[in-house]
Amino acid sequence: MPPRMDATIVSSVLGTVGPLGALVIAVVWVLTRRQTNGSSDRYQVVVAKLDGLRDDVGEIKTDVRDLRGNLVRHLEDHANA
Repeated sequence: MPPRMDATIVSSVLGTVGPLGALVIAVVWVLTRRQTNGSSDRYQVVVAKLDGLRDDVGEIKTDVRDLRGNLVRHLEDHANA
């Protein structure tokens, strides 16, 4: 059985580098742990899924920033009313 990341390590890394940094670290970890047994098709599928996940995280990041900006404006409108 391949080694697994400990939950404490994962949470401390996530707190230090944020979600995108943790994603990069996880990708590097997966790539270093993959066995080179000729399963390049499976590797390409994983890489494609990780690329899609990276794009999704980027979109979520943008959405959260937009939502935060809208909330701040909304609260300021209430404060000024």
